[in-house]
Amino acid sequence: MADRREHDRYPVWALGRLWWKSDGDPLSVRIADLSLGGAAVEIDGPIEGETFFLQFGMGELHQPFPMELVKAESTWHGTMMHARFGELRAIQAALLEATIEQWLKEYHAKLGRMLYGDGQAA
Repeated sequence: MADRREHDRYPVWALGRLWWKSDGDPLSVRIADLSLGGAAVEIDGPIEGETFFLQFGMGELHQPFPMELVKAESTWHGTMMHARFGELRAIQAALLEATIEQWLKEYHAKLGRMLYGDGQAA
């Protein structure tokens, strides 16, 4: 089956919070990957609907993003939900891009340290 994603996805393994309803209690979740189009979110409990709100990142991103469930699959931890972003306001889209850019910098820095140590030539 062909991958239908329009955007590159990036591994992040970050913590986040999820609300099934905008006024409900949040659940702690793990975000496995993130793209400009959506995210893979692992939850420990049952799926309670086709839409939810997801909060992640740093600083200004404490505002929940609207999400729409695309598919779900069982994992050894719980359930991995693959979801796309709902309609985003311009500020949300800009914050999403900035977060992905920041996480990519951190990922590449960590990868470099793993592969090459502290940067000192041998």
